[in-house]
Amino acid sequence: MLEEFFLPRINELDQGDILFQQDGATAHTSRASMAVLREHFSERLISIRGDLEWPARSPDLSPCYFYLWRYLKSRAYVNRPRSLPEKKLPIFSMLILG
Repeated sequence: MLEEFFLPRINELDQGDILFQQDGATAHTSRASMAVLREHFSERLISIRGDLEWPARSPDLSPCYFYLWRYLKSRAYVNRPRSLPEKKLPIFSMLILG
């Protein structure tokens, strides 16, 4: 995944100031994944097992999760849903339709 999709696109950019930050999922911190990331980012890798350690549940590690979820919830609860399906439908609609 890294070598096929992610790294070719990163290689197109000027990488001078790019740091790579990831969560602590097992697949992301496996020896194989970390070897590829270390080779490419060397000392610019922010990860649980990287050179720059970061707290596992740090809110700035996944800003999309925190911003996007808060935004979707605020929009989904406008009509005061009473059941789980009523909560899910507007969220799925916003994710699919924008």
